[in-house]
Amino acid sequence: MGRFIYPSYGIMLIFARLFNLLFFICGMTWILKRSKNNFYTYFMIFAVPFMQKIASPSYDVFAFLTIAAFGTNFLYLSQFRRFSELSKKDYSYSIFTILLLFLTKRNYIFAMPALLGLPMIYGCLLNFFRRRSVQSKRIMLISSFLVIFFCLFIVHRFFNLKILLHVFFDNYFNVATMGGRGLTSFSVVQDNLPDLVNIFWIVCLCLLMLAEDSTTYELGTVLGGVIAYFLNWFGIFLGFYIGYPEHLPFDDLTGRYLHAFLVLLVPFMAWLGQKIKVKISEKSFSQIALSATISVLILYLLITVYRGFVLGVTPAWKN
Repeated sequence: MGRFIYPSYGIMLIFARLFNLLFFICGMTWILKRSKNNFYTYFMIFAVPFMQKIASPSYDVFAFLTIAAFGTNFLYLSQFRRFSELSKKDYSYSIFTILLLFLTKRNYIFAMPALLGLPMIYGCLLNFFRRRSVQSKRIMLISSFLVIFFCLFIVHRFFNLKILLHVFFDNYFNVATMGGRGLTSFSVVQDNLPDLVNIFWIVCLCLLMLAEDSTTYELGTVLGGVIAYFLNWFGIFLGFYIGYPEHLPFDDLTGRYLHAFLVLLVPFMAWLGQKIKVKISEKSFSQIALSATISVLILYLLITVYRGFVLGVTPAWKN
């Protein structure tokens, strides 16, 4: 459309950004409308982390909508214990969200193991296991351990697990070697905002997730979400690790690769909040979500305009 109006790079870029922005708004509105619970939590998760990319001319918008659809649908499906409780619409939408994962960034496929945390899936597996004889159970357990051992052996042959885990630990858990990586790995708001803003947003989001009592999650769902999150973290790390044959700590893996999976941590935080009995009134819940998100968005807009038009700084990831 931009090229039709005037064939210049600037006009085409503006229309590309506007189209992607409109696509993001329509897609996210549809996703949030379909979600039955956790509206304000989803609003925080998908508004602030994606704010620099929602008007991006790249395919990032499609990628973020994909993981948003998959993640929210995963939490929706976690409320059902049997497949028979699902409607045809639920089946169609679930298959659709899974297929979308194969059409976007490769690392988003790491979200699929979360499906094993659905009660209807792990419940069937547990029931199947319980109905087996003692001898069959032993064979299944031994076979499972052998498969796990074989997979670890293959990984070790290619990457040397000792060195791999050592670099991973030095990157994110060793204070003496991780430098700023411990901070940037959990940096959700944009890099041109002060770190204090990121801390403020993270605290508000964690508070809301802890106080989320409208939905109850089974322990299997909690573990499924957490495992999928860390699989994504380690999987992306492994992708960068391959490009560093000297096996030294690196800075490539930042929070922008991880924040899309924050939605998978909602069950864990809600489960933890119910255990320690965190309570927030419904009015305070909405006020925290809206005020925190809107304030960060406005601050980002003001700083971007100031740096771009007053200071003349070219917008980039780090400024």
